[in-house]
Amino acid sequence: RIVAEEPASHYRAEVRSAYARYASSGVDRKWDESNLGNRLIRDERDGLAEDLTQSLRADRVMDLGCGFGEVLKGLPVSTRLRLGVEIIPER
Repeated sequence: RIVAEEPASHYRAEVRSAYARYASSGVDRKWDESNLGNRLIRDERDGLAEDLTQSLRADRVMDLGCGFGEVLKGLPVSTRLRLGVEIIPER
């Protein structure tokens, strides 16, 4: 059982504030797909996700903090149910 010290709204505000700081400072551009390193990270992540779902024989996957759902998109076709949860409305 997980018990939080603060209400969920506190954490949402904190996360939104952090992403706003990233956007205003230009840090978010470091993850641009035109960067070869970022593409390699994505390809490795997608491969790991596929290996994991195959080894677990998972046909249902929930991704918490999914962003734009890139991990879910990279899962094998055999994954029948994909659920992504993101608290930042812009994503």
